[in-house]
Parts: sequence; C-alpha cells; structure tokens
Amino acid sequence: MNKVSFIHTHYLPQRLLERVDVETSIVALEIYPDLLMKYYGDYDVFSSLEECIFWHNKKYLKSTVRFAIENIALLREIKSLKKAKDMGLAVVQLFHSKTNVYFDKKTGLTELGHQLLYALIENDLILDLSHLDDYEIRCILDKYSGRVIVSHCVCSELIETIHPRTNAISKDTIERLLNRGCLFGIPFVNDLVSKVSHDTYENDMGIVRDIISQILYFAKCVGAENVALGPDFMDLDHFSKVFKQDIKIPDALYEASGYQTILCSLRENNFSEEEIYMIMSGNVKKIIM
Repeated sequence: MNKVSFIHTHYLPQRLLERVDVETSIVALEIYPDLLMKYYGDYDVFSSLEECIFWHNKKYLKSTVRFAIENIALLREIKSLKKAKDMGLAVVQLFHSKTNVYFDKKTGLTELGHQLLYALIENDLILDLSHLDDYEIRCILDKYSGRVIVSHCVCSELIETIHPRTNAISKDTIERLLNRGCLFGIPFVNDLVSKVSHDTYENDMGIVRDIISQILYFAKCVGAENVALGPDFMDLDHFSKVFKQDIKIPDALYEASGYQTILCSLRENNFSEEEIYMIMSGNVKKIIM
C-alpha cells in the first residue's frame, strides 16, 4: 500500500502507526492535560507557544511532522510566530468554534486579526480557513494574499443536511479558493463528512463511502494536486460528549484496509498512480517540506 500523509490531525494513533506507513503530517497542537494524556500518555502545562511546540516535538522524534494552531488561544502574541515557525509551526487556523481576539463571529476580522494575517505572510506561514462559512472565507480572501488551505472540509452540495459542527463549503467557494492555490483536506469524522443528518448514524462502510465521494468530488473539481487527507483523528469519546452526538471514524481507517479501499476507488475512477500518490501523501509533503 502507498504511504499516507495527513494535512490535519490532532495526533497519530498508535494503532494506526503500527499498521499504516505514515510519511508525514500536520498535527494540531494540544494544551489540555486530559487530551494530552489520551494522545501521548503524558502531559505538561505550557506557559508559551514555544514550550508547547518543544514538548510536542519530543513526542515525534521518530516521525516527520509539522504543527498547526487550531486553538487560536495558544497564540498569545503575534510576535512569537517567527520563532514558532523555526520550531516546526506551519499552519495557523483563524477560527474554530467561538469568537476570539483575532476573529469575531459577528463582525469578522478584528484589528488583531488584520495584524495576524500580515504576520502570516511575513513569516511564510499557511492560513487555515477551516470552520469558516462561505461568506467569511470570501471576505478574508478579499483581504489576504498569502497561502491558504482548508485542512478539513467537505462540499455542501454532497451533504443532505448541514451538520451542527459544520465544515461544509459550497462549490463556488471551492472554485474561488482553487484560484488561490488552496489545498483541501477531506476529513474522516462522521459529523463532518456523512451525507445524512448528524442524528442518523451510518455504519462504518457508509461513512467510508461518503469520504470517498468527497475525495472523488474534490479531485475532479480542483484536480488531484489540490486534494489531501485531513482525517481529524481526536479523542472521539471526549468530543462525543462535548458535541452531544456519536462522533466516530471508521475502524478501517486506523488500519491499512481503509486506505486500500480509497486507493481502489481512485484507480477505478481512472486516476493515475502519480495522482493517487499526490492525494494520499505527496500534496502534504509539498507544502510543508
């Protein structure tokens, strides 16, 4: 089986690493002790972004990874970005679920948000537009000329009911982002990728089919060179309680069999071996190596 790389994950599960050849990944930095224990069997309390990255780096001595800020509260001072990049930071996500000092859900970019966008360009860091809606993405694209990704997203045209924890964007927004050289990551989590409503639970194979449908749709819409895997591996039990729904990732995607299923679907749809490698790993390597 081909190697795989991920554009967005909270950690690399040991079960996965024992069964799948993970080439590289972008890992979201974590700060909460209970989640750190779940992901790494260890935890610490960090007084700075640099301390957080240093600690995470020690956990990946045998892997080639770069890091992302998804919880923007980690970024207490914009000036820390330069050193953070030198330590392995590659991506900054502007918004997750709540208004923050950089982005107000009601009014958009704050003054600090404008400063952050300038600093991302200055430090050649990538802006992640995940969890923003179509209108918000378009407003930011009008103001920002730097590199962008949407690390875990789906196309809303393939979703019957928009889920509460949505990351769905329209075909029109996807095409606008393509004009900016955007790389799109397809998640594995049912409450983002499932075609049906979040309260109608599919079995694992149904979720895998929905993941493949999104990968094929994006690859045909924007080209294989702009699609990646953005699984969003996380503590599913914890976040099922937080979001009050049964969040899951198919068991097969912790093992080689799930990726073999994706490979076979891409081959059946006439993607070349080079295009398949780009989707499965190469595109992530290209933006961070």
